[in-house]
Amino acid sequence: MSRLRGLATRLGASLAAGVLAWSIAVSPAFAEDVDFTVKDAGEISLTGLARDSRSDLYWMVKGAQNSTLVAVRADGTVAGELALGHRVLDLQAVSYQNGILHAGDVGGERDEVVVLAVDNPSTGTATPRVYTLRYPDGAHASGAMMVSPRGNIYVVTIGPNPAFSRPAQVPVTGGVVALRRVASAPEGVTDGTFLSDGQHLAVRTPIGVHLYDAFTFQRVALGPTPDQVPGDALAESLDGGRLMVGYGGATPRVSVMDYPTGMVSSSPQPSVTPVATTSSSPSQSPSSTSTEPTPDSTSAPATTPPSRASGARGTLAAIGIAALVALLAAATTLVGRRR
Repeated sequence: MSRLRGLATRLGASLAAGVLAWSIAVSPAFAEDVDFTVKDAGEISLTGLARDSRSDLYWMVKGAQNSTLVAVRADGTVAGELALGHRVLDLQAVSYQNGILHAGDVGGERDEVVVLAVDNPSTGTATPRVYTLRYPDGAHASGAMMVSPRGNIYVVTIGPNPAFSRPAQVPVTGGVVALRRVASAPEGVTDGTFLSDGQHLAVRTPIGVHLYDAFTFQRVALGPTPDQVPGDALAESLDGGRLMVGYGGATPRVSVMDYPTGMVSSSPQPSVTPVATTSSSPSQSPSSTSTEPTPDSTSAPATTPPSRASGARGTLAAIGIAALVALLAAATTLVGRRR
């Protein structure tokens, strides 16, 4: 009887260890996909939001005339701030791709906008690379800037004939590069992001979130934001499974929403203008150097909106591994005891 009790105790301990491993693997992934309020940060304009999956942080625009970005964890606690050390006129956007953080000083009606780039960002201070981009047809207003997985910068204008525009050549520090219109945009874009599925981009407007095919810039879906409360910011969740929409003010907060899936009604689709880029040098942006027939294409266009399942694969893998650990631990204990 004592041997059986000992075996049961060992088996129970092994299973408990497995359950603990499972909970450790799963809880962070689920914690990322929840609403949160930014804690003890004071007022944040939150006109721009970007996920930094390498550091498990969200970067937020603190204020339009403030070149400081706020780093926030998935539970809303502030990890610190990043002072960019460059004067801005109207900072509206932030984007993170491939280890590079871009901040878009693009707001207001003007002929030129500025994008600041920092490699491997962390809290503290940084001296950014400065790229100046010029509208070729005079002043425009903009509320959004985003960077594609290939490193291409896009500025989204508002007002008459809103458009997605990108540099006609690879941006260089110390110079001015013209922007070129590549596709029509919806009215009133306040923020945008390319999605981690490599197939889509999303932009936020007062009426909701628009989902676009990143290869053709054809709109494929439109969905309302949670509670339809006015706000500006948009990013993907840290695990890439859902979208996060931000609301600024004295109590800044971020809410979760699913990817839009409703197909839009028939309406004029955006025109697309080919964009050619040139070879790069160390002072240039890490943008693509190829001639592109469509804004950001490298393969066949996407046809369906992203699924949350694609972002949840990492979570499912962690669950499976944890369960396997528990099973192997229990089996090892049982076999060892029988020997």
